[in-house]
Amino acid sequence: MDPTERNALLGEARFMRGLHYFNMVRLFGDVPLMTSSTILLNEARNNPRVNKEDIYNLIIEDLQFASEWLPITYPSSEVGRATMDAAKTVLSLVHLTRKEFKEARDISKEIIDAGNYSLVADYRHLYDPAFKNNEEHILSAQYLLFRVGSWFDSWMSPPGSNGCGFADGQLSVNPEWYEQYPETYRKEISMMTTYVTTQGNLINYDRPYIKKFHAWGPEIYCYGNDLNFPIFRFAEVLLIFAEAENEVNGPSLAAYETINRVRKRARTYPDGSEAVDELPDLAGLSQAEFREAVYEEREMELCFEGKSWFDLVRTDRLVSVNQAAGRSNVSETHLVYPIPQFAMDQNRGLIQNPGY
Repeated sequence: MDPTERNALLGEARFMRGLHYFNMVRLFGDVPLMTSSTILLNEARNNPRVNKEDIYNLIIEDLQFASEWLPITYPSSEVGRATMDAAKTVLSLVHLTRKEFKEARDISKEIIDAGNYSLVADYRHLYDPAFKNNEEHILSAQYLLFRVGSWFDSWMSPPGSNGCGFADGQLSVNPEWYEQYPETYRKEISMMTTYVTTQGNLINYDRPYIKKFHAWGPEIYCYGNDLNFPIFRFAEVLLIFAEAENEVNGPSLAAYETINRVRKRARTYPDGSEAVDELPDLAGLSQAEFREAVYEEREMELCFEGKSWFDLVRTDRLVSVNQAAGRSNVSETHLVYPIPQFAMDQNRGLIQNPGY
């Protein structure tokens, strides 16, 4: 087999292994380490957890290999497969999670400088099926109507906003956070308290709901549409760089430039007007103030995309933020999830996380 093609396929496999192991160690801590495609049944039933540092060594090795051998792009018929920049994005986040800020900064800068991705001008286009796999989407879960359609529209839409929206209070937006969110175009696209149906009827809701994953098209398909789910976007790369650069050099000009690119897009409406008073460019902050500003910007930019819990854990804020919000039952126990009982039933070598 052609060596380049072989290494690209190996890179894709190792990217997937690295990404999934990264998710597992973040969710559960120590997990069993598997690097062979086969295992004896008795070994599988008695496969202990290993130190997550050993897992992280494999993750970094896998993603470095993938970063070297994966292609920059694929033909349009193969869009959605992992690319070189997808591997670098995950690797930069791995280093950020491990507080290896110089490595996170350098890798995220490589992605920015390469120029393969950029911010889309219209924030809505990030979540409109007509514009999926655009220049900002580095890696997305691919969905296709009538084949493997996305259910996010139905899951997250409140009743009446489409033919089968069934989100209730459990999937609504925290009203206090909604009120604190700057009045920008990004807020308009991300959340809603009212909705106008295709018949022209106005629906008023008693609390805010998620709008990002509304299909933006004809409201005729229940439990399935073409809307992809974003896993990594270029906006996150900019924020990874801003956070890491601040930790290395303080709030430098480069750190301000990257975070302000995200803020400028967030406040800019399709007609070109900007809500500058609501979301001005950042300037004149201390290192600690800039750090908090990046945390807040990630929360606003990446809300409802599966990032916030991981961010709270990696920045050592999960307990303090929740307790400050009145959730006194959140403790150090919740820095990892419990090992699922079905997994422990299958594998007697597993030991449950403390507190569960």
